[in-house]
Amino acid sequence: MESCRFELATRAVDDVESFLADLDGSHNVAISWGFGPFAAVDAVRRIVRAGYVPFWFDGDRAQFFASFIRREQLSGKPPRAVQAMELTYYLQMASIVQTGIKDAIDWIHINPFNGDGTYRLDLDEEIVRLATELWLPSCADGPSIAMTEYTL
Repeated sequence: MESCRFELATRAVDDVESFLADLDGSHNVAISWGFGPFAAVDAVRRIVRAGYVPFWFDGDRAQFFASFIRREQLSGKPPRAVQAMELTYYLQMASIVQTGIKDAIDWIHINPFNGDGTYRLDLDEEIVRLATELWLPSCADGPSIAMTEYTL
């Protein structure tokens, strides 16, 4: 199931049952998106109830914010556009807090940063290891993995 950047996330939120049906019971799937928490909380809960293991990437938010702004600045965007993205960041973080989604689901928390603030390169290995440890024996073809991240 390949798709454009936000099409799958939109489908999961709009019609989670159809989205899950399209997965056809596959347990070798990773779902990752920087979601709109108000719209997605029910869909994420349903995906987790379907047996997918939820991950939440969260670490030093000051490091993340610095990385986010640096990426926006290096993209060649004019200063006003970078300021607009900074506002978007703050709105996203506020909506995560307001929805309580981080506390509403029993996420497996993963810090995506090394001690020096760079992104870890071994995240895929850790995700597979953790999902395998938590994998329900009823899933004959391996663990189901549902990931989310707070990036925009």
